[in-house]
Amino acid sequence: MTLTRTLPEGQSAGALGAGMLPSDEKATDLTQNWAKQISQFLGDLESGVTSDELVGVLRDFLQLRAYEAIEWLSADGEKRRLSLWLYDERSNSLSIYFNNGITDQQTKDAKVPNGTGIVGTVYKLQQQWNERDAPSLPVWIPIKSHPPRYHGIFLTPVNYADLQLGVLVVDRRKREIFSESAVDVMSALAAVFAVAIGNKYAQQLLRGPDG
Repeated sequence: MTLTRTLPEGQSAGALGAGMLPSDEKATDLTQNWAKQISQFLGDLESGVTSDELVGVLRDFLQLRAYEAIEWLSADGEKRRLSLWLYDERSNSLSIYFNNGITDQQTKDAKVPNGTGIVGTVYKLQQQWNERDAPSLPVWIPIKSHPPRYHGIFLTPVNYADLQLGVLVVDRRKREIFSESAVDVMSALAAVFAVAIGNKYAQQLLRGPDG
């Protein structure tokens, strides 16, 4: 298994505009824009978003960033998929929060136990993986019987401070690892997701008064 690097325990909005920027100019513009967007998002939360409003506001923010990432990643014409898996402490498993920015009943019901399969293993080990052929990995769990159409895969934990929130997954049809520039963009996206979900305002609203 190709270990690219472990993810730092926490990311700040400022970090998105510094060390995680790839050299590609368009990618740099994209991640710099994310840094601005997450700062504005945090300001909106602090200025007064109710717990009822947060679910929609948070999902819209994350889905828009995911669409932007997929558009950049797929600029060469090859289709990529992106999914965000969030950890549930009560069931000790991860569920898909969205897949390519679209949530349907099939993905909504998908769950992976911590330490099981590719997603659960990455979450448990807290490591980034960049693999050329996911179905060939020992931890691969086939979901359907027909041959998979996606092979190359990148996974990274989504962490904020000491909160291990979930795993970001991007896969591709080619049997190739993702480029360094793509890894930088996806790492920046994971940091954006971590700040959006893990910040104290979002956590307070998500947990409610008894959380």
